[in-house]
Amino acid sequence: MGRRNIDPLRPNAIIYVHPDTQMTYPRNIPISIPALLKRIPYEVNGYCANHLPEQILQGAQVLIMDVHWFFSLRGAKELALRARKCNPELILIAGGITATEFPEQLIDKFDFDFVLRGDGELPLPMLIKALSGEHPLDQVPNLYGKDGFNTVFSVKSYSLNKSDFDENQFYDIDFFPFMKKELISLHARNPGMPPFIYPFILPFRGCPINCDFCMGAPDSQKKLFGRKVVVRSPERLAEDFWELEQQSWIKFYNCLLDFITLLPETYSEKAIRSPSRLKVQYEFTKSPTADGLDLLLKNFNGGTIHFSADEMHLTSKVLADPRHLIKLVKQVQRDGRYVPILDYSSVYSNTDRDYRKVVVEVIKHTGCLAYDGSIWWSDFPVPDAQGFGDPAKFDFYSESAVTVKHAIANRLNATINMLDLLLPNKMLLILRRMYYSSFYTKPLLVRDRYLEIISG
Repeated sequence: MGRRNIDPLRPNAIIYVHPDTQMTYPRNIPISIPALLKRIPYEVNGYCANHLPEQILQGAQVLIMDVHWFFSLRGAKELALRARKCNPELILIAGGITATEFPEQLIDKFDFDFVLRGDGELPLPMLIKALSGEHPLDQVPNLYGKDGFNTVFSVKSYSLNKSDFDENQFYDIDFFPFMKKELISLHARNPGMPPFIYPFILPFRGCPINCDFCMGAPDSQKKLFGRKVVVRSPERLAEDFWELEQQSWIKFYNCLLDFITLLPETYSEKAIRSPSRLKVQYEFTKSPTADGLDLLLKNFNGGTIHFSADEMHLTSKVLADPRHLIKLVKQVQRDGRYVPILDYSSVYSNTDRDYRKVVVEVIKHTGCLAYDGSIWWSDFPVPDAQGFGDPAKFDFYSESAVTVKHAIANRLNATINMLDLLLPNKMLLILRRMYYSSFYTKPLLVRDRYLEIISG
């Protein structure tokens, strides 16, 4: 693979561009991107595909793109075509879960120069150094390139380990000024019910629960990354919390990876060391104990708490105990600072009477809000034993990024995010509550009443 060396010291020589994902908030970059880019010993500037100036694209030498979620494929295709047309000499690099499943397709069909499979903590900075002439390309692990080039069998593969995970620094986004400016406005205007936007807490990479079709499941992680779950030390997670506390513009954070119920009790006690000024959006994968929930309530400053109707993160019919759920929701309501939300799966509530009965019972006894969390569980490409996906799925997601169901939910969430910048906080809080109660809760209860009537 003959190629002239890049000049990494030239302004905007290396850029990171986030493709259009057609998700609820288009600037939700993968959580690890800031940490990965920080490992590169040269300046990297971040852009969104739809806010990327032509002159920046023309002058760049390397474009790093996340092809992480399957919803990103269509946007990745569009961005790659635009980049090639604007700057034929540009070196295109892709990484992420989807890139890991489809390296050959990204190279052959989208004209990427390189794809890094698996974890990128070591391979990405090594690739940039190789392109700068510091060492040969064939020393970079996990690398796929054009004309059948790959280092998979010639170099020892790299998988994330605990030491590297603890070294990662996730919360410096100064490299991406456009995104940071927008996030500052969204944080300043949020009424107390945090949306699914930066910053996200990352206690582990992968997930302890082995859901059949989730790429975070241990079996899938083994196929894709050559490892299972990697857990960040509780001391480093405590430092993450502290670092976010020091950034005055940050008003909340998202804990979508449930370290309270999925990791030992001593972990959360070490990670949550002192009360926070920040609000939180916390998703319980399983039903916590009353003490586990109390730890959360006492140490954060309000927000939203999501409980799951089942014990497998909305991916099974293994139902949570409704009596315990009701007690937990009421425990939150007594605190008064948090909004409890019951997450359920319409996949099961529409087909399983017992599942639906639990969901409706909790809502009726507590008056809590509801959310169909299965809206993002789709027919994703399941990796084979070598971690590669079905080529037909690649073609499908390249053309059809989201389903109608996703599109409706996206538009509603995007509208609420936009209104955050325009309306008074009290009105925003009313709108967010209406979204959860009208879009999810009311159809559940109306259908439940209808089924009671027709069944006599």
